[in-house]
Amino acid sequence: IFMAGAPSQVDLFDPKPKLNEMAGQSLPKSVLDKARFAFIKPATAVLKGTKRTFKKYGQCGMEFSDVVPHLGSVADDLLMVRSMHSDEFNHHPGQLQMQCGVSRFGMPTMGSWLTYGLGSESRNLPGYVVLNAGRGSSGGATLWQSGFLPSTYAGVLFRANGEPVLNLDNPKGLPPSLQQKGLATLNSVNQGRFEKIHDPEIAARIAAYELAGRMQASAPELNDLSKESPTTLEAYGLNRPEP
Repeated sequence: IFMAGAPSQVDLFDPKPKLNEMAGQSLPKSVLDKARFAFIKPATAVLKGTKRTFKKYGQCGMEFSDVVPHLGSVADDLLMVRSMHSDEFNHHPGQLQMQCGVSRFGMPTMGSWLTYGLGSESRNLPGYVVLNAGRGSSGGATLWQSGFLPSTYAGVLFRANGEPVLNLDNPKGLPPSLQQKGLATLNSVNQGRFEKIHDPEIAARIAAYELAGRMQASAPELNDLSKESPTTLEAYGLNRPEP
C-alpha cells in the first residue's frame, strides 16, 4: 500500500527523540544551507516534534506510536526499513521517486518491473492492478506508468464505483457479433503493420485488445463481492461504521 498524504512517519513508527528535544527551535544553519523548501519560509521556520507517545512491541522491540497499537501487536511479523530517505521536497516528484527510483518522467514503476520480471498468474486479468482510494494521489497515472518498457506492463486502474475498468462495457446497441467483427478487422490491420515495422508498441496494443476482451467476462466476476462469505467481508472491515 502506497499512502500518498498519509500521516508523517514520525507520528506513527519512526520516533525522533532529538527532533522532540529541539522542537520550537529555528532550523540549524547546516540545514538551511543545503535544503530546498516548498511553501516554507526558512527564516521563520521552526522544528516541530511529535505529540505522540511510543513504546516497544514484540520480541524485536520495534517502536510504534499510540496511534497504531494494533500494528504494534504484529511487530514480529513485519519488516521495518527506517534508512530510506528522499531528496525531493514536493509531492509529485517525491511520489515518482518512491515508485520509479527517480523523480523524472519516463521510467518504469515498481509494479511494471515486477510484472516484467515475474509475469502474471492469470491470462484473463492484468498482472499489475491499481486500486485507488478517494481522489487518488497527485501523481496520477505517472505512478503506474511502464516508462520505456512496453505499455503491456503499465498498471490497470480498477475503480471503486461504476465500471471496475473504464470502457470495458460495450456501448448500448452494440451486439457481440458486431464487436467481434470490428476487433477481428482491427487485429488484422495491427498484425499487418507489425509485420512491416516490428514496433513493439503495436504488439503491446494487440495484446491489450485481447486482454480487454477476456476481461469483459472476468473483471465483473472479480469485483462481485456478493459471492464472498460474511467472515471475509468482516475481516476486510466492510461493515465497520468508522472509516
